Amino acid sequence: MDSETTGCGGTSGVRIATRKTLFDKMKNENLLTTTNRQGHPRKSFGESSERSKRRKTEEIRSNAEDGVIVHTAQVELRKSGKRDASRVLQDITSSPTCATKFKKAFDTSKCGKSSRLTPTEALKMFIDADLTRAQYEVIRNTNKKFFPCYSLIQEAKKKCYPPPETSTVTSTCAGNSTATIN
Repeated sequence: MDSETTGCGGTSGVRIATRKTLFDKMKNENLLTTTNRQGHPRKSFGESSERSKRRKTEEIRSNAEDGVIVHTAQVELRKSGKRDASRVLQDITSSPTCATKFKKAFDTSKCGKSSRLTPTEALKMFIDADLTRAQYEVIRNTNKKFFPCYSLIQEAKKKCYPPPETSTVTSTCAGNSTATIN
């Protein structure tokens, strides 16, 4: 029995409520809230770490066919107005080598510099660090594609000197004509 009426002959009308009736009434009036959880507050998917995202999407990934998730992402990107991102996703999934090419192009554009030091930049580094030829060769051996060979640095160094025809050397003095130096 959810509630009982007590009293003398039922004239007093006092009602005794049971736990179930109180709970149902509170539930109907939205007095019970389920937001009082214990532990850490839940983060949205975007705020979650990469590991949490993998854990949250594990069921979807295991049940979906190959290509369905990628296609869904393309459609959603296109629908939200991100047509370029949708096109990039379509391009990189079209063949295995396209993704590698996109990554290389993105990495080189991200660093903002060319993939190789110019001889003049290498000469500046060589002088600033007060390197010997042997020290530069050790550094160059770590990434030969990035650092130019030593002979190119020597040529860049020679270009920094004034032309020999502007120099005058006598037994008592030496000088340069500064009017013709570039």
